[in-house]
Amino acid sequence: MEPTLTIAADAPIDLHLHTFVSDGIWHPRDLVDRLASGGIQVAAVCDHDNQRSVVEAIDYGHRYGVRIIPGIECTVRWDDRQWHMLVYGIRPDDTRPEAKPFLDLVAKQDAV
Repeated sequence: MEPTLTIAADAPIDLHLHTFVSDGIWHPRDLVDRLASGGIQVAAVCDHDNQRSVVEAIDYGHRYGVRIIPGIECTVRWDDRQWHMLVYGIRPDDTRPEAKPFLDLVAKQDAV
């Protein structure tokens, strides 16, 4: 569990970022470097249908004062349409029992 982080109400954050493992251009470390240099203290990595960059971004972010929130942008179908659903707070290496059903679903889609 991450310690509580308090930031100013007007502090810049970004809760929907992609890396090169989906449709972004950044390597996780380059993304964190860019966030740190821009003064962003909180961001979420939400690649499409996988979390392959999440742990690296979190670990690298710890070194540079950037809190990376684990996320994923899941492609889902509902009412005969395709949607993108953002899911936050579950790391791919999460061992909590309540995370297991979601991680099993992600693994089934080979998206970890």
